[in-house]
Amino acid sequence: MTKIATCCIHCEYDKATNLKKYMEYIDEAASNGANLVVFPEQSLQAYLTDLGAMPLSDYTYQHDNAEVVPDGDSTQALIKKAKEKNVYIIYPRSRILIPSLTLMNARIFSRCSASCVCLL
Repeated sequence: MTKIATCCIHCEYDKATNLKKYMEYIDEAASNGANLVVFPEQSLQAYLTDLGAMPLSDYTYQHDNAEVVPDGDSTQALIKKAKEKNVYIIYPRSRILIPSLTLMNARIFSRCSASCVCLL
């Protein structure tokens, strides 16, 4: 039977802080027998403050903290954690499309059994 852990996270405009929280939630979920850990949209970078009139500083932050998938640092850290804890992780986040540098939202599924992610 699959046990699912859904996480409610207070995010900051600080990806490193949010990633640390992710790791703690994954540890807790795995210790409670979860096989699948699901995070809310944009919780790794923090959600956009105003979709109608986003300030340039917010766009710049989101763009600077988006990653190429699967090679980004936080993506690789989450793949490693998924393997370590033998869980699957779903986390929607911003990603960068190369070479256009277009910012896009992606749902990322990190598998515990392989060094890969699936974009959903």
